[in-house]
Amino acid sequence: MNSTLSKVLKFFLGGLLLVGVLLSVFYFQAVGNISPEASISQQEEIIGGLLDSFMYYAYFLVIAAIVITLAFAIIKMILDPKTAIKSLITLVILGIIVAISWAIADDNILNIPGYTGPDNVKETLKLSGMILWTSYITSAIALVVWVVAESSRAFK
Repeated sequence: MNSTLSKVLKFFLGGLLLVGVLLSVFYFQAVGNISPEASISQQEEIIGGLLDSFMYYAYFLVIAAIVITLAFAIIKMILDPKTAIKSLITLVILGIIVAISWAIADDNILNIPGYTGPDNVKETLKLSGMILWTSYITSAIALVVWVVAESSRAFK
């Protein structure tokens, strides 16, 4: 790898790590200052903004990972067209996993006492369920692939 690219990548990853650590420190500092007698609304006031920050940072990380992965995949396909077929097969498999996840995701409205927010709707619940099921399925596949790869190395 190019040494300049390596340095930029180390700086970028270090920055991402620093942001994650700072968010964690701020969160735990805020949680430590919450009185045991504080009501839910008071607790929400104290840590609500920090939880939002965590979510926005998570969104940023996911979007950045997707963009970087797609960019490198496209560059690789341009430089080596034979790998394009493998990449397209991978995308088709991922599409199948997402479709299966969508099919098994539940969209039943939740009965949450005291919650009157706008997010307890079928569309949001279905999307959240799909994301969870996609995570479960891909994690299970990764675990199986890892076990098979390590087992095959042990028998060689």
